[in-house]
Amino acid sequence: MYKSDIPNRLAEIKRLSTLAAGIAPARKGEPPTLTDKDLEMIEELLNRLTALAKEVVEWVAQPEALLADGPLQSCEKEVLEALSNLGCSRQNAEAALRKAKAALGNNAGFEPLFRRALEFVR
Repeated sequence: MYKSDIPNRLAEIKRLSTLAAGIAPARKGEPPTLTDKDLEMIEELLNRLTALAKEVVEWVAQPEALLADGPLQSCEKEVLEALSNLGCSRQNAEAALRKAKAALGNNAGFEPLFRRALEFVR
């Protein structure tokens, strides 16, 4: 995920939250009358909201010093973003990057580092 994606993700979280609130309005004193279809939609929305929130929090909480030997180089950040864009979780991407960097050394460029990290993700 890129920095520019965060406002879009937050807007989607807000939109989904509003949609979920519209499906199941909370009324005091009245038992909710929800159909099975309503419950399924709410469950899907909550799952999507949880995934989006987790993704945003994970991205915002990125450590600057990921690897033991110091801050990330620009190509390492690009490898993490590329793996993330392919659906890899932050933890798995970091682990794959560490292994790839250990195998190739500190001076590896983006492409060899990315290809090697992909092997470790699988």
